[in-house]
Amino acid sequence: MTPLLDVLREVGAKAIKDPNGTAAFLASKLGISESVMEKSEGRKQRYYAEPLDTAAISDQQAVADTFFRLGLIGKPLNVADVVFHSGP
Repeated sequence: MTPLLDVLREVGAKAIKDPNGTAAFLASKLGISESVMEKSEGRKQRYYAEPLDTAAISDQQAVADTFFRLGLIGKPLNVADVVFHSGP
């Protein structure tokens, strides 16, 4: 695995172990109340970093296309062009 994924997994493990601390941190950064973030942390575990596979890239492309169509982003985005790859 890459050093980046190793660090992301380490941080994710810490976030899972301390959901209240994670909620407090995120609330302060996002300007959302801690109680809302605590509910969010309780609902969805999202701290499992893995390389993106073709299905995930396709799903993200659909989101990017929708955002462009709605005028939320100013130009079309090709998600595959901006996916991080660790090797050559």
